[in-house]
Amino acid sequence: MLSLWTILQTVPDRVRARIARRLAEEDPEAGVSSVEAVVWTVGLLILAGIVIAAITTFTTTEVGKITSPNG
Repeated sequence: MLSLWTILQTVPDRVRARIARRLAEEDPEAGVSSVEAVVWTVGLLILAGIVIAAITTFTTTEVGKITSPNG
């Protein structure tokens, strides 16, 4: 239990230190640019739409094949 408590105490400090190091870097090109983030987001949204459309089409087709055992 003590080791879990220690981990929970040190993780925020590590995250804070990592963020501080990133913010202190002088390289303005470090990380992802806003345009790149938008392109990735739009691409993933399009991919998600295609997957949802495929699943919807498949389930709609399969539901039409279901027949009642009572006639």
